[in-house]
Formats: sequence, structure tokens, C-alpha cells
Amino acid sequence: MTNEIGDFETRLRAIEDRLEIQNLLAAHAPSIDGGAAESWLANWSDDALVDRHADPERHSGDYAGVYGKDLMLEEINSPELAALRKAGLCHLNTPPYIAITGDEAKAINYLQLVGLEGDTYRVRRIVLSLWHFRRTGEGWKIARRKMRALGLDEAVQIMLEVER
Repeated sequence: MTNEIGDFETRLRAIEDRLEIQNLLAAHAPSIDGGAAESWLANWSDDALVDRHADPERHSGDYAGVYGKDLMLEEINSPELAALRKAGLCHLNTPPYIAITGDEAKAINYLQLVGLEGDTYRVRRIVLSLWHFRRTGEGWKIARRKMRALGLDEAVQIMLEVER
């Protein structure tokens, strides 16, 4: 009987871990689109990093390369992004593929940046995101995010970085 209970607890924890990570990712887009910078940043580890390519439309300003939470906060509060929010810009995430190994996890998904133009919406860009998570005393936190636009050779390489 003990083995069945232990197995059940292991399976239950795996389900809870996946749901917590999915919730972190699900909260990402509405937090950015709503300008909820502080609650959004609370989902990231203290040493979190973003690694992104240059955005030709500069939807949030001139942010590119690898940077930490100080610039992440500046970016989410940028006047460029605030103006686009008012104009109907939104971020749409696809469900992630998640691979968990102990207290670390990776997830991969797509992000669509959609903007209102007149009475219709248009996809402005589609980005592939590779997320790294770390279990902390406060639960799972985002430790790193790597983003590349589809169409870049590097996006295909990123797709292979998560074990399936």
C-alpha cells in the first residue's frame, strides 16, 4: 500500500508543478497588457534574465540582448508599450510544452503580438519563447526567457532545446 501512496504523491506533485508553471505563463500576457509590472515581476527569480532579439517595430522601445529585472521593469513601463496598449495591442500565448527535471523546468511556446488596426486585428509578429523555471521556497519562478522571432534560423535551434 505504501508504494501506491508514494506513487500517487509523486504523480500529484508532477501535476501540481505543471499547473503552477502553466499559470505563470498564462499570467504573463495579461500582466503585460494590463501594465501590472510589479505582480508580473514577482513571477521572476531575483537573478532572472531575458534574452531577446531586436524588435524591428520597437513595440516596447529599444530593448534587445540579455538583460535583468531592472530593464524588464523599464520595458514593461515604457511609453512605447503604454501607447500601444491604449491602441489595442495584446500578447497571446499558446499552451506550452513543459519538461520538468527535479527543481528545474523548461517550457517552449509561441507568443503572438496582435495589434488593432481600424476595426480589425493583425498579427504583428510571432515569437518562439524558451522559458527556464526554478523551484523556490515561494514556488516556481521564471529564471530566464529566450525569445526569437519565427523566421530566424536561431528559432529552429531553440525548438530543439527542450527534451520531448
